[in-house]
Amino acid sequence: MRKAKLILVDTNSHGKDIMSKNACLFCEDIDFQTDFPAKVESRYGYIEHGYYLLVRTRHSFAIVGYGAITPGYILLMPNAHYENLSQITGDEWQDFLFLKSIIHSHIRHVYGGVVFFEHGPLGTCRVSSGACIDHAHLHSVPAFDVDLEDELADGLSETRIATMDALQTLPGNVDRYLFLENNSGEMCVYQSNKPVPSQFFRRIWAKANGRSEEYDFALFPEFANMRITYDNFKSWIA
Repeated sequence: MRKAKLILVDTNSHGKDIMSKNACLFCEDIDFQTDFPAKVESRYGYIEHGYYLLVRTRHSFAIVGYGAITPGYILLMPNAHYENLSQITGDEWQDFLFLKSIIHSHIRHVYGGVVFFEHGPLGTCRVSSGACIDHAHLHSVPAFDVDLEDELADGLSETRIATMDALQTLPGNVDRYLFLENNSGEMCVYQSNKPVPSQFFRRIWAKANGRSEEYDFALFPEFANMRITYDNFKSWIA
């Protein structure tokens, strides 16, 4: 199998290789920022935000996450437009897993532990899967102390999986899946027969940090924590 190639790029570089997709913020020609917050012009007008690149591999990239309830919140995305991670295959998938291994090593080294989650097939705040971004992405956060099984029990069926490769062969209705990898590396897929609240896992993360009402990344971007996340990663990977 061809080894994934790590490409480090300056944070002022443009995302030239990101494939275009109408109405997707992450498929635009991204001008990555270094100031927090940065005023960026997009097709939607001037908005107080920017994208802060941490690292890029051949087919994927990682950025600082908005709504950093704690420092260390990072989003991993494929360059090409997919609605969920289960759609990525071949070299692109192996490359994405390579990027995940980099972020895993970083968060574990700097913050002590890591949790990954995905809200499944995405859309513009589709209530069914709890997602708010129409471009596949994996959340990574420092590990937090909460009984996830209790939080997830209501209305969700659980399937334990050995590796993330199992996402590509999910049985049943994959239109409503949630993926979780805990700090011990145990992975589960949860499928729902009823709507799941928007930003579902972020709500749990916020609650675990005593900030239950501050789960919404748009209302509480937490630029100070974003800055810490950015600086910590750049120091770690230097």
